[in-house]
Amino acid sequence: MELQCRMNMERGIFSILLKPGVMLDFQKLPITENTPGLAPCRVEIREELRCMDYYVAGCRSLHDVLKTPMEKNQFLNLAEMLVTAGMTLESAGVSRFISTEPATVFLSPKGALFCYIPIEGYKGGGFGNLFRQMLTRITFRDGENEAYLQPLRQYVQNHTVFSLQECMGLLQTLKNTKKSSNGYYEPQASASPQGAVKGGTVLISDAVQLRNQAAAAVADYKMEEARKTEEARKAEEARKTEEARKAEEARKAEEVRKAEEARKAEEMQRKAANVKAFLIYSQTGERIPLESPVLRIGKKKDSVDYCISGNPSVSRHHADILHRGNDYFLVDRNSLNKTYVNGKEAEPQKEILLNPQDRIALANEIFVFMREDPEI
Repeated sequence: MELQCRMNMERGIFSILLKPGVMLDFQKLPITENTPGLAPCRVEIREELRCMDYYVAGCRSLHDVLKTPMEKNQFLNLAEMLVTAGMTLESAGVSRFISTEPATVFLSPKGALFCYIPIEGYKGGGFGNLFRQMLTRITFRDGENEAYLQPLRQYVQNHTVFSLQECMGLLQTLKNTKKSSNGYYEPQASASPQGAVKGGTVLISDAVQLRNQAAAAVADYKMEEARKTEEARKAEEARKTEEARKAEEARKAEEVRKAEEARKAEEMQRKAANVKAFLIYSQTGERIPLESPVLRIGKKKDSVDYCISGNPSVSRHHADILHRGNDYFLVDRNSLNKTYVNGKEAEPQKEILLNPQDRIALANEIFVFMREDPEI
């Protein structure tokens, strides 16, 4: 993944610009404040672009340092500084997300600082890549013979798996090598036991100290992550408990509502069962009870419930009286000579609510609607 970088020398901020769509793991950014060897980082938005800002005030980039010719010991000290920081980052378990491009590596009096890049899909080039670039770019003062670097060049080129510990041992060996009278570089006795090479690995007190610091920082980071995870778990449990409480309250409220509706429906049915409604046929004074859900009125005897015979003005199925709940409705069934309630023509097929004392005219046949509502 190609990184677009900027350096603000006045503010001491090195920035990596993030392209739209790049996904960051924000939970991993705080590790840069707790792990030695990492430049502290914050995410900022400038000019509508997200930037990862690394604070490297007082540092020089490795890219700039490599432009200046060096002496043997300067290069070896620089390489040791980088390896020491790299061993610390490997111990912290973050080396996979480290950028090893020289422009993203910074040097300070306290040691090397790397840029940690928690971008989804990002994978650093590795420390072997860093040393390959260093050996390609490095120049030496006064044409100093570079033959002593040949073992390091061979190691970097021939080892597909680059080991920082083996590299440190090789650097220590090169540091204790000087040119003999016959023109070849020969290893010298180590000045101190701490510099002794054992199986390609050198134990250095500074590296051990930094590894211990990194391990402690990682342990603190893991403890903090565990604390946040536990807090999140408790918050989730509290949320679920609150949701369950509200759901139970809603369920009980729904049960109360349904029980109230059932009570009201039962009460309406009971009232309806006790209501006594009837029609009075004005011509004869006959009392016609309205006990069924529908009373069909007309002159065709086998099609209606109440037959008005001998009157050609009345249609075969003239009108209906509907009983629903406590209410009664009149419906004209497209009669030829119309139906009227209190002198007002009833629109065909439309229900008209009946009230006590309403006069119903089916053509010229008159009925009066009556009801007796007992007090409940």
